Amino acid sequence: MTDHFDVFNTLVEPCATAELPGTTTGCPHTSTCVDNNVVICLLCGAEIETVQTFEREWRNYQSDKSNPTRCVARKATGLVIMKDLESMGLGEHIISIANSLYVQVTKGKIKRGKSSRKAIIAACLFHAYKRVGTPKSCDMMREIMKDTNLDKSDFLHGIKQVALNLDKSENVHTTYITPVDIIREMMTLLNATPQQCEGAITLFNTISPHTKLFRESRPQSVAAGIVFHYIESTNPGSSPIKPFSKKVKISELTVNKIRAEIRRVQALL
Repeated sequence: MTDHFDVFNTLVEPCATAELPGTTTGCPHTSTCVDNNVVICLLCGAEIETVQTFEREWRNYQSDKSNPTRCVARKATGLVIMKDLESMGLGEHIISIANSLYVQVTKGKIKRGKSSRKAIIAACLFHAYKRVGTPKSCDMMREIMKDTNLDKSDFLHGIKQVALNLDKSENVHTTYITPVDIIREMMTLLNATPQQCEGAITLFNTISPHTKLFRESRPQSVAAGIVFHYIESTNPGSSPIKPFSKKVKISELTVNKIRAEIRRVQALL
């Protein structure tokens, strides 16, 4: 009988001496990461400890059966606007920059509603495009975020909130939307070739130093006049002013005013 029990002892002994997760197994646990509030060793895979917080937790809903006195840390709040932007087909780099700006602007506070959260997201995206060197006009930003139904006043409110709450070190006002940026945007909208786009920019650079009107007008107005004049000069009658004006969202009167100034300067050169 004793021999039989000895057999059981030999089978049980390896399990009895097995190390529990997180105990010393010869691994120094010098490289770790946190996953779902659990510290995990990247070298051996051991779960070392559970991260806990003892800050007050005020979120408690009557329909929720969870314990309001729990001490487990909340989920990470770093990726706060990723889901808002991922369906828009934007690049990951642009979304990452916009998300970083949003976190700085809101300072961890929850924003809701079209005129607050969505407006700030649009403004952060606006500055993200400027930071990577491909600035977009306000009209283009509203087109990109058309599903949010932001009007111009909402967008301007978002721009103001970013300017007031963003860290001064970000220098969001060091870059501006220029007529050249809008010309590229409009030529892309009209399916122009890169050569045609450069031709319109060359026209602007030729006329701009000789007119005060360009400096006093909105970049969108100058760009619309330049683009329309370039199209009519290279391919007369291919783009009637009425549909052109509707597409670029600049009035016919403004386009004709800028075009008249271009002709005046060209006559002097």
